[in-house]
Amino acid sequence: MIKTPVTPHLAFNPVSKVEVRDVHLRPLFTTAIHVPQHVSSLAVGAPTLFEVEHKDSEPDLVFVKPSTHQAAESNLLIALVGGETISLRLISSGDGGSPDPVDFVVDYRRPKSLFESAGIADVGAPTEASTQHLTVKNAMGARPAIQPMDADTAVGMQGAVGAPHWMTAPELAKLIKANALAPNNIAIAVGDVRQEGETMTVSFSVLNISDHWITVMPPQIELTNPLISKKEAKKKGNFAQPIVSSDYRLDNPKLSPGARSDGSITFPKPDSKLTKESLLLHIATSASIDTPVYYPLPFVAPSSAELIEQKDNDNARN
Repeated sequence: MIKTPVTPHLAFNPVSKVEVRDVHLRPLFTTAIHVPQHVSSLAVGAPTLFEVEHKDSEPDLVFVKPSTHQAAESNLLIALVGGETISLRLISSGDGGSPDPVDFVVDYRRPKSLFESAGIADVGAPTEASTQHLTVKNAMGARPAIQPMDADTAVGMQGAVGAPHWMTAPELAKLIKANALAPNNIAIAVGDVRQEGETMTVSFSVLNISDHWITVMPPQIELTNPLISKKEAKKKGNFAQPIVSSDYRLDNPKLSPGARSDGSITFPKPDSKLTKESLLLHIATSASIDTPVYYPLPFVAPSSAELIEQKDNDNARN
């Protein structure tokens, strides 16, 4: 039998009472389902065909895998302590496989409130001071504006993104060779990159794609050339230059399998850019401090004022 190669897939779904989501499985592979609340009970339609596991030590995780090497289908109902239910259709293509990607991680996540993440308790009755950064007045009246992005605001904005574009170390190794040394245990997504004066702020997310708990270390920024050869580095000196961050946020550094953390980092913009140098976001775990994952960042980022002007120009053209 010719087996179809396994294509791993990460799924991010909103919690819904009216939708049944398909989960594609494969024999010999375990799928992690991460839910936003503790699991109260589980029910699988065909317990002899699919093995479903839930541990009290990991109350927001469910692990499922086929128990048969033949093609099979069934359903899974996950009940949460808050009264919500998640309904899934389990689809296993058997040993032969299918062109469908295999869901390694299925993450059910509620979008975070920007106000909640920024620490604003009462959004029902905002004060004049709290609304000044949310609207801008012009001759046409009040309109929504793009607010300056500090560390807290960046985390809130990133947390509201339900399905960011994730990139793993093997994928990033195509851009930066140093990533070939990093373990494939996290995926990174970068959101807004904003510049205010001489300060840059980057929002990002980290996803645990391994089968064990990990601890994400504080993010770092480097001005470096990871592609430089050892001979060239010895001849011209070390191009690596860490940039000291002025602030950072990481809402959940300890991640269970399938869990996500949103963060931000603020740092002074480098004065100049030498040939071949790169501005990199550096993310490492406690088990792989010496082999971090590098994500390339733009040297020039738009400011809030530039984004507002661009939005006005787009509206004028439309």
